[in-house]
Amino acid sequence: MVNSLNPGGTEQLVVQMCRSFSVEFDMWVVCLDEPGSWAGRLRSERIPVYCLWRQPGLDPAMALRLAKFCREHRIDIIHAHQYTPWFYAALSRLIHRTPKLLLEEHGRFFPEIKKNRRIYVNRTVIKPLTHHFVAVSNDVRRRLVEYEGLNHSRIDVIYNGVHDAPSLPPDKRAELRKELGFSAEDFIVGTVGRFDPIKNLTLLVKSLALAGRKIKSIKGLLVGDGPLFN
Repeated sequence: MVNSLNPGGTEQLVVQMCRSFSVEFDMWVVCLDEPGSWAGRLRSERIPVYCLWRQPGLDPAMALRLAKFCREHRIDIIHAHQYTPWFYAALSRLIHRTPKLLLEEHGRFFPEIKKNRRIYVNRTVIKPLTHHFVAVSNDVRRRLVEYEGLNHSRIDVIYNGVHDAPSLPPDKRAELRKELGFSAEDFIVGTVGRFDPIKNLTLLVKSLALAGRKIKSIKGLLVGDGPLFN
């Protein structure tokens, strides 16, 4: 379960996991809001993508629709990526208890505000309906404890890996460097991701500028798109 399959780090991981696990298991991707532009990739590989079309605000009917979906398709495990899919997946288990539920938290908004009512709901309703918790970093685990009221000991940290990393022959690497305006001596620091305030790319740019004053060979490369792209 994921909000959508529009391009992003979480969504890329979902795509890669589906491709890997589909060799052994029947896989579905359930999107809350919209299928997203990457849905076609999975569908072309015969991995179904289903959308619940969440309504604005709290949408209690989501839990009913998800429970019905899980019952009809005999779902055994729900792997919820991020808080909102987890919230609705847990509520669906009040109706249909068969699937086991796993939360995987990828990132958090910053700064965060502690909400006692949310923590209370998590501890009394959502957490007891969940079988396992995973965070992609120790910082995310700490935030799950502080802002969601989860138990530190129940959260495993599994760092994001690299799957099928592309490898370029030396001549292609040199050609690409030249095309992007870099020399063979340049040390390139890059990032690939969404151009969004939460990524704090401004800090990266400022850091590169400071480092570049002392080490002229350091250059920066930002790849992506989003609200800050201009």
